Amino acid sequence: MENQDATENIEMSDEYVRNSADVLIDSSTDECVMVKVPIKYMNKSKSIAIKKGAVFNVVKYYINIYGPEELIPKRFEVDLADTDVSYRYSLGDLLLPEGAQVLQSDLLLCDFRTKHGKRFDKNNESYGAPHI
Repeated sequence: MENQDATENIEMSDEYVRNSADVLIDSSTDECVMVKVPIKYMNKSKSIAIKKGAVFNVVKYYINIYGPEELIPKRFEVDLADTDVSYRYSLGDLLLPEGAQVLQSDLLLCDFRTKHGKRFDKNNESYGAPHI
């Protein structure tokens, strides 16, 4: 099964994420929590890159968010429609609610690769070794 199909089959209920050990209440305030929020990658089949034969590479399925519980989304959605092979989606591309903080330093969420795992540059040419 290709990586692009694997993400469509992974679904976790919002209740599991919010009621598991991944949710921590900050003892200094009763309002802020740390939540492991899932990322849903949508419209992969509408991506120009997929139509060109690229492989969708997911780096992150979840991100850790800290903030007021009522403002933290149940999931983040990344729309891949019309994305080309040079597309890279990072944490900075997510719209975070005001007062929420990302609790990790990994910037890359997803990108497209050749079938051999090489990254594409801005000219749609592959380069470098596979990302491991």
